[in-house]
Amino acid sequence: METRPFINTTERLAEVVAEARHENGWTQAELARRAGVGRQFISDLEGNHPRAEIGKVLAVLQTLGLSPRAVPVRPDYEFDADGQLKEQFRG
Repeated sequence: METRPFINTTERLAEVVAEARHENGWTQAELARRAGVGRQFISDLEGNHPRAEIGKVLAVLQTLGLSPRAVPVRPDYEFDADGQLKEQFRG
């Protein structure tokens, strides 16, 4: 089943990839082979090392059945000090 996890940091990306890989019962080497990337890439990805190769990251996520999506970030002025969305900006 394809899911759409919320990924907003490299730390979260590392968690999502590692969790999905474990759920599939795959080693890092197996995921790397299936995604067409090197095992070191998977190790670095799960280790939260900064990566600029977005195409490879997307290949790994697709291999795991994950389909992330971009969500626009609301500007700070739309929120109260407590982090709640101000009334005038609610849908």
